[in-house]
Amino acid sequence: MDRVVIVANDLVPEMGTPVAAPGLRSHGLALGLRSHGLEVEVVVVADAVERYRDVWHGPAPSGSVEVVAGPDLMGRLEESGPAAVIITNGNQTPHLQRSDRLRFVFDLFAPRLLEASFRDEGVRPAAAIQRLTSEKLEGMALADIVITNGSWKLGYALAWMLQAGVDVQATPVMSVPLCLPVGGSGPGDPPRLMVGGYLQRWSRPGPWLEEVAAAARGATIEVVVGSHWGAGRPLDPGPDLDAFVRETGAMVHAPMPFADFRALLVGASAFVDLFEDTPERRMAMVTRSVVALTSGVPVIHPPFTEVGELVAGSGAGWTVDPTDRRGVCDVVSVAAGDTAEVRRRSSAALVLSERVFEPGVATAALAAAIRQS
Repeated sequence: MDRVVIVANDLVPEMGTPVAAPGLRSHGLALGLRSHGLEVEVVVVADAVERYRDVWHGPAPSGSVEVVAGPDLMGRLEESGPAAVIITNGNQTPHLQRSDRLRFVFDLFAPRLLEASFRDEGVRPAAAIQRLTSEKLEGMALADIVITNGSWKLGYALAWMLQAGVDVQATPVMSVPLCLPVGGSGPGDPPRLMVGGYLQRWSRPGPWLEEVAAAARGATIEVVVGSHWGAGRPLDPGPDLDAFVRETGAMVHAPMPFADFRALLVGASAFVDLFEDTPERRMAMVTRSVVALTSGVPVIHPPFTEVGELVAGSGAGWTVDPTDRRGVCDVVSVAAGDTAEVRRRSSAALVLSERVFEPGVATAALAAAIRQS
């Protein structure tokens, strides 16, 4: 049986912790590749575990997840000799080098340079940009296969491959969307709206929350918003979220383990996921919206992302520009008050998810490429 090692950038759901996008990415890839008969092990580098010690207090994971010290990673990979090693965004490049015994899959998962450009209120941190650029180029230079988190990043990947000197004619490149198990029960009663996501400086909840509050029509509102533990310091959510919670009486939850988050989502009428239009957001396949869709929850999402395009084309929710305050009010009003429409869009969310985000479907081309390599 072909073996694959996924080097995770972050805590993964199997560790029973709150997780963010990179951990869910590793988790979903593992599920998908296993569904194609590959043996998959997920490795979490010990540095990541130490950074997030405040949210993870358990013993080292066992079975399909292993914690490995960064300096030991390369030796561990060469010793086990998998058919492929999947690395994400170049984070672990300092621990890796080319080897005749290993084939690397470079996962261009998130546009981290665009993220860094929007940190500290738009001040471009030169040292961080230089480090991320070097890691990405070095990671790309290792690549035998390149994958992207969605088709909108394919051109972005090609640019990095050319800059890194990768033979673009000989190196397979493919879109592998974020993938998660699909399942949900449809909207419950009474109507329930969810607002959530980790705070980022470029995507804080904004003035559109006023329209959500005005149009909610008495629907229950729950909020899952918090600073990601890797942010360095807590981020101020700004006045809009505080005012929204006061006005609506929304129930506020701290970040929670992934299984608990999905259980909370299931049965919601809509997941409200609106944010500022930035170059980073335009390139992103927004993880929290994918989690909602695969849970059978329609999303209210901007039109300028790949998820927005998928939602608009499938009816799996509503797309609206966050600056269109009347438009936000209109779609929230439907989500909070039209049970039949919500049920229809919930069904569409599950159909879309089975077609795009189901792990076996999303990873089929990657599994074939690994077997052929």
